[in-house]
Amino acid sequence: MKKREEYGHYEVDTIWSKRPSTACLLTIIERKTRFLYARRLNTRQSDVVCDAIVDILQHLSPKTITLDQGKEFSLYEIIEDKLLCDVYF
Repeated sequence: MKKREEYGHYEVDTIWSKRPSTACLLTIIERKTRFLYARRLNTRQSDVVCDAIVDILQHLSPKTITLDQGKEFSLYEIIEDKLLCDVYF
């Protein structure tokens, strides 16, 4: 996967705004094309973040999704179940 030869592998992260705000920017990058999907979220709660990932990627048939180990991704099973793909950390 280092050569980025296959479409459908995504990297997901969040960028937090300055405190005391709870808002964040959800970023999803397709590894081969490096196309960026982004969405502002009012909270970093795991259910909201995971639902937004599903909403963005549901029509793109992802093969894999790579997340960091942030608590906003603790409900990653929602992503695996709804998108039928493997999630890695």
